[in-house]
Amino acid sequence: MLKKQFDAFDRMSLLDSNHVALVTKIKNTLDRVYLPRVVIIYGSFSKGEGTWDTDGITPYNDIDLIFIDKNIKNEDISEYKNILFKELNTKFIDISLFTEKDILKLNPSIFSFDLFENGLVINGNFDLSVFTFHKSLITTRDIDILFRTRIWTFVGSYPIGGFTNMNTNDQIFFNYQMSKAIFSIIDCLSVLKQDYNSTYNNKISWALKQDEFKDFLEYINFADQIKLKGLLSFKFSENKTLFVNVGNKFYKIFQMGLQSHFNNKLNLPDLVKYVYGTSIKTNILKLLYFFKGVNGFNLYNLILAQYFIFECTAGFRDNSKDLKKIMYKFNHHKSNLDSFRIDIATKRTEN
Repeated sequence: MLKKQFDAFDRMSLLDSNHVALVTKIKNTLDRVYLPRVVIIYGSFSKGEGTWDTDGITPYNDIDLIFIDKNIKNEDISEYKNILFKELNTKFIDISLFTEKDILKLNPSIFSFDLFENGLVINGNFDLSVFTFHKSLITTRDIDILFRTRIWTFVGSYPIGGFTNMNTNDQIFFNYQMSKAIFSIIDCLSVLKQDYNSTYNNKISWALKQDEFKDFLEYINFADQIKLKGLLSFKFSENKTLFVNVGNKFYKIFQMGLQSHFNNKLNLPDLVKYVYGTSIKTNILKLLYFFKGVNGFNLYNLILAQYFIFECTAGFRDNSKDLKKIMYKFNHHKSNLDSFRIDIATKRTEN
């Protein structure tokens, strides 16, 4: 798996100066601790599509790294994170420890497709391109993953008190989370059509051609302005209107996607309650998590809580009975919805 060193790597020439400077700084910073044998950056910054804070130089979205080195243990990762937090002045860094066998065993998914297509080896000799596969092999399992991970954008995206009178930082964070929700909607439909796109530019181009998005074009443009143009404070509608309309499309597209994945034609509320709450498979998984030392009941209750908060806030249906039951499970017997929402958003980020 011979690979050219990163400073001679062809794809580096495709990155702008900000991205090149970031990659160089990451490598130099890691070298001050102990430079892993193989370092891979993946995600937005490896594609040259990273988002920058309002100063134009500080990374705003996650920096995703993979280390391959048998001398590094899981307990060493916090030291690497801490020094990167300090040097890069960012709050969002994810580091995963892999072996070469782990890479070889990756099944087709959004994660592995993005990694093999656009991952950038910034140190070491490792050829990701030999593992590439056709996007049609990505299964609807990723729709389930997208739903479980992106429902948070409708729960934790805005401060206590609601959608009005946000300060600048809150507004930027809300905009960014709404853009993530929009891209998850695009990804859901593209996986359903076996036509997933890795880069954000390609996602936008593809989405603009889909009949399902003919009534959603201004929101796709919004995501483009936030994510690709870097206009984090861009605004074209009231926050609640943006939330409800993006939420409505999220509801419709993910209903289609989850119905396909679970081979079940229940409407979304009933499907969510069944597959993440009462199904035999889910209850078995809860017990398996428990035997591994993880509170599986809590994990699935968090999914339900986020979904119930989302549909209540968007006004999709009267789910007061479902909300009352799930609030009781989290010991929020007399709490209002907003305080429960903040607690659930915090619990989600801690898991």
